[in-house]
Amino acid sequence: MPNHELSSENLYHFKQDYKIIESILKNGFRHTKWNESIPYENLIQQNFIVCFCDIRIEDSRSHRACYGNNAIVLTKEWGINNGVSPVRYVHENSPGISQDYIQSKNRYRDIRQRSNGRGDDVLKEYVIFSVLKDSDKLKSDTFQTEINENPALLREMSELETEYRDIYHILTRYKKGNVLAKFLRSLINRIFELHNELERRDSYMRIYKDDFTQPANNHTIHDKILYEEKEWRSIKYRDISEKSDFLPVSYNLTFNEDDIVAILVEDKEKKDSLIQFLSTNSTLVNATKTIPKIEIITNFKE
Repeated sequence: MPNHELSSENLYHFKQDYKIIESILKNGFRHTKWNESIPYENLIQQNFIVCFCDIRIEDSRSHRACYGNNAIVLTKEWGINNGVSPVRYVHENSPGISQDYIQSKNRYRDIRQRSNGRGDDVLKEYVIFSVLKDSDKLKSDTFQTEINENPALLREMSELETEYRDIYHILTRYKKGNVLAKFLRSLINRIFELHNELERRDSYMRIYKDDFTQPANNHTIHDKILYEEKEWRSIKYRDISEKSDFLPVSYNLTFNEDDIVAILVEDKEKKDSLIQFLSTNSTLVNATKTIPKIEIITNFKE
């Protein structure tokens, strides 16, 4: 690779614990529950992710000090084909972090939860929310918070719900209720699609700098510039109430020997151990083709 290039052509996944490399070769990358700060009212975003970076190996010293000196190196083509994508780094004044945007997203989540995902009920709640927002009656992220702070709002919400139902009943008498329902249900389907896409997009968002505890040594760095990590990530979506810290194995990100550029280990002892492991265990890769790709990390050049 020409030295003037700022990014690697490959994706690196570094680990301090060499045994995790063996586990990845056997089972693939598992998606881990990760809590991340968002630069809006100290909110936390939770996702199940696998992280990579495209830092050139020659520039990776500080990154390896943070994450470890053992790594699997895969092609970017493999990553892109599997939906692995660069993250978007944001600060408190970045687009997509405005108060109106975050509140609208949180309100939509609240509406879906209150309605148990039932389309007609979501539509009704969304219309009521929209009218109240237009009249500048809403200030927080959830209806319950609004009601706690302004109990009179509950009566206004009830009146709006009555008006909404009255319109439908009047149209039903003229055999037009189903026509209205058809148009509105189509509209709410598009709203579902839009919000779901925004949720997916925003799960690839990461704060520009934050206090960060290094996985390799548990040392916390104050205001670490996370932008320097040049992160790519895979995300899988599942009910946020998932209690395990890892998604089931069926969600694992897999690969074969042709996707591997190199497997990097800390020293000769680990290299010999990994060769033995591949020679005697069933894994995702062909041992004969993969063993020549094992290198001591200090010897590896792109």
